[in-house]
Amino acid sequence: MRCRPILALLLCTLALLAACGASVDRREAAYPPLGQFVEIDGRNVHAVVTGQGPDLVLIHGASGNLRDFTFRFVDRVKDRYRVIAFDRPGLGYSDAVPGGDSPAVQARALRAAAAKLGVRRPIVLGQSYGASVALA
Repeated sequence: MRCRPILALLLCTLALLAACGASVDRREAAYPPLGQFVEIDGRNVHAVVTGQGPDLVLIHGASGNLRDFTFRFVDRVKDRYRVIAFDRPGLGYSDAVPGGDSPAVQARALRAAAAKLGVRRPIVLGQSYGASVALA
C-alpha cells in the first residue's frame, strides 16, 4: 500500500516535467533567439550584434535577458556604436556555466564570447545585476 502514494507522486512529477518542457517549446516558438550563438568551453552564449562604431557591450540585469536592451535601446544607439547585447550565462538563451552565480565567472564567460566576436576595448554597460558583471 505504501507504493501507491510514491507512484502517484512520481506520475505527478513526470506530468509536471512534461508540461514544463512544452512550456519552453511554446516560449521558443513565440520568442526565438534574436542573434547568434558563440561557443565558449562547450557552452553557448547568445548575442545580438548590430551597428557600427566603437564596441558597446550590454549586460542585462537579474532575471532578464538581452531583450531588455533590444526592445528599444539598441535601435537608438546602433548608428553610433557596434552594439553587442548578451544573454548572461544561465539566462535567456545562454547556457549556464559552472559557478555561474558569481559575477566574476559570468564576466569571464562574456569576455571570452566578446573576444570571439572581435570586441576590443569596449564600453561596457550593465543594468542591475549586470552592472556587477560589468564591473567584474
